[in-house]
Amino acid sequence: PGPQEAAKTLERLAEISGGRMFRLASEASLPAALEEILADLKAQYVLGFTPSEGGPRGRLRKIQIKVSGRGKTVVRHRLGYRLD
Repeated sequence: PGPQEAAKTLERLAEISGGRMFRLASEASLPAALEEILADLKAQYVLGFTPSEGGPRGRLRKIQIKVSGRGKTVVRHRLGYRLD
């Protein structure tokens, strides 16, 4: 695979794991990207839960997060999990 396919793969990996991918046009744009990452880290929350034991194991269980309120709330989370 070429650079385009590799970038798409990394972007998809970031999406399904609840992360973000930063594409830098040049080395000069690195400080701005790092500032954005730092702002995200300062404003993040970690939620946890204990899944029910019911249902088949190994199947993807989707996660849905709903946030009420105003503002520029952005929710990034992984799309699901599997019970082994």
